[in-house]
Amino acid sequence: MLWGVLSSYGMGPLVPIDGKVNAQAYIGILEQYLLPYLADTMPDGAVFQQDNCPSHTARATMAFFAQNAINKMDWPAQSPDLNIIENVWAKIKRQLYREQHQKLDDVVQRAKELWFTIGYQYINRLLESMPRRCEMVIKNFGYPIDY
Repeated sequence: MLWGVLSSYGMGPLVPIDGKVNAQAYIGILEQYLLPYLADTMPDGAVFQQDNCPSHTARATMAFFAQNAINKMDWPAQSPDLNIIENVWAKIKRQLYREQHQKLDDVVQRAKELWFTIGYQYINRLLESMPRRCEMVIKNFGYPIDY
């Protein structure tokens, strides 16, 4: 598993994760990688987007966001169509499948290389698609859309 952060300012860290991620492990990732990224790229603040997996919504994680004054976007259930990082993962996975790496270390290393080749233009196109995506989800009564 990999954890990554991105914004209209570009790609942030991409971190391999061993094992399951509970709230404490997730908070550790946020402390070590997200906080420095936000301080470096958006010192005036940002709205953080994440899905509703249990480690993301745990009380301890919510307390971490509050303690660090991180504004978190409310997230509807079952809505991967609204998460632009899913588009980035799909793009990276397609390339990795084409290359057919045999070793996990090679896959992780290549994923990191591909991560940092994702350009601002691609990310900004995805960000610009958000109003359309939101409108489609609303019209579909909150159910998944084909995006």
